[in-house]
Amino acid sequence: MLIRAVFIITFAASVAFADIVKFKDCGSKVGEIVNVNVTPCATFPCPLYKGENTTVGIKFTSKELANVTKAVVHGILAGVPVPFPLSNPDGCKDSGLVCPLKTSAAYEYTSTLPVSEKYPELKLVVKWELQDDHDNDLFCFEVPVKIEKRK
Repeated sequence: MLIRAVFIITFAASVAFADIVKFKDCGSKVGEIVNVNVTPCATFPCPLYKGENTTVGIKFTSKELANVTKAVVHGILAGVPVPFPLSNPDGCKDSGLVCPLKTSAAYEYTSTLPVSEKYPELKLVVKWELQDDHDNDLFCFEVPVKIEKRK
């Protein structure tokens, strides 16, 4: 119960201080994105600070019933998508979603992305998809980011 309370407080705080960012919809087939929040992202491209976490929040509407969801993330470097494994790709677990997702319902998905100290400093595009039972995108967005050390 304590862990759930801490999660809810942390999530509420991250949403309160989240920065709505400009994004490119890259093929949301069975859902519609309302907005994308990245914390921190006070400048563009969004800075991803080495050794820190970045929180991503997406408000979207589902256009179909989805019993399960999975997050798929890629870093796009020079036009080449490089898979980024998430510690929790299950979109129905610890993401703010309660599955099954219903048709025409509004949802808020959130995830935390750890930025390793080992990552090189560079600019890239992050492509984030949330897929349904049939690998259709409930949402797909791209946002430019810059991996850097905090000054």
